[in-house]
Amino acid sequence: MSLPGLIVANAYINVKVNQVTAHFTYGLTHWLDASYAFPIVTSSATIRGGAVLRELLTGQSLVALPTQLVQLSSTGPGDGIARFKANLLSRPTRGKTAGGTAVPQSRKLKVALALDFRLPTGDEFDYHGAGAFGVKPFLIASMTNKVVSPHLNAGFQWNGSSYLASQYPTDKRHLPGQLFYAAGFDAAMSPRLTVAFDFLDQMIISGQRTLLRPFETSDGSRYSAIYFDDITRHEYNASAGFKAKVLSAVVVTGNVLFRLNQTGLRARIAPLVGISYLF
Repeated sequence: MSLPGLIVANAYINVKVNQVTAHFTYGLTHWLDASYAFPIVTSSATIRGGAVLRELLTGQSLVALPTQLVQLSSTGPGDGIARFKANLLSRPTRGKTAGGTAVPQSRKLKVALALDFRLPTGDEFDYHGAGAFGVKPFLIASMTNKVVSPHLNAGFQWNGSSYLASQYPTDKRHLPGQLFYAAGFDAAMSPRLTVAFDFLDQMIISGQRTLLRPFETSDGSRYSAIYFDDITRHEYNASAGFKAKVLSAVVVTGNVLFRLNQTGLRARIAPLVGISYLF
């Protein structure tokens, strides 16, 4: 006589991803520039798991599988990003003198349109890329001032098909589209130092998530099962950083991105350090 069985598994997964990016920008005209970001990604994964086969009705352990530990790492190119940015509006706001004459003020309203193309040059199975083409048009608006300059970015990300969007390793699904905006400000602390803060909202449209849901057997034992659901969700993040001009043509950038909610698989804190050379 065969009895129904239940496999109870315990797993620990830790993934670390580090990225070094070379970013090149070239001004095609006075109102249009092109840039390309070429990342090199180093990823590592630690997986530890074990399982026990139990009789479903009584909960008695039948077979115990020994705990296994797997550690893997890989370094390679990530997804390249080609960007074109066009200046749509850049004009000073105007004030009035006591006599009513309009004069330019120090503030400037700037509006630009940018278009990103993500190239799937990274291996998605090594956590180096998304595994799909992507197109991201977005609008950039800012108001420059002597001390505090607010800015707003908003747009939409369209993605192609990738294995990362499917729970099956042999099938591709469309990566979910994303609506996003970022609002924040830059503040000039001195002629050589600027600090910045941003709030970022990214809405994932019908993105697949892996969820654990509890269920109870007839004898009162409680377990969790894995489900794959398509859910629209918001991922809230914030970032704080600075730019410092250390030499006449060298700028050092530092930034920390930290999550504000628990939806979506992403790092709690993601630091960034960059050096730019202007010529």
